[in-house]
Amino acid sequence: RIFSFRDVTEKLEARERIQVLSYTDALTGLPNRRLLADRVEVALAMAKRDNTPFALLFLNLDRFKHINETLGHTFGDRVLLEVAERLKGSTRQVDAVARLGGDEFVMLAHQADENGAEAAAWRVMEALKRPFNGGDLSFTVTASIGIAMQPNDGISFDELMRRAESAML
Repeated sequence: RIFSFRDVTEKLEARERIQVLSYTDALTGLPNRRLLADRVEVALAMAKRDNTPFALLFLNLDRFKHINETLGHTFGDRVLLEVAERLKGSTRQVDAVARLGGDEFVMLAHQADENGAEAAAWRVMEALKRPFNGGDLSFTVTASIGIAMQPNDGISFDELMRRAESAML
């Protein structure tokens, strides 16, 4: 008898890595648009079942392009990583933060009415008020935030995203 064994560890690790990359942002490790859409679909089902609203907060960093152009993309990436950490730190455990790309982030605030959504936005603004330090530099980053409420502003992921983004303008 001849037995043959193969170590498939590398293959399994590669498959797992592909899965992670398809659902997360490569820079920050936050959920990406695809995973956010899945989480919003779950939130929509829960909202329909329990009759509880939720909010999507669309966040765009103000003048971030200027940071990249004057200080370089490496420095800009460090700022994005710090912003991601601050956003995660300013959300409740049941909520989610995703990065769509560039300087765009979205927060999903579960079981939040208008007051809860506003409170979430204020927590973000407070988190961003703390100075960022980079070498000899110390500066603050501000953000524009648009809020869409389910069900008033939409009953689908795409609808809520469009409304949140347009509310930011």
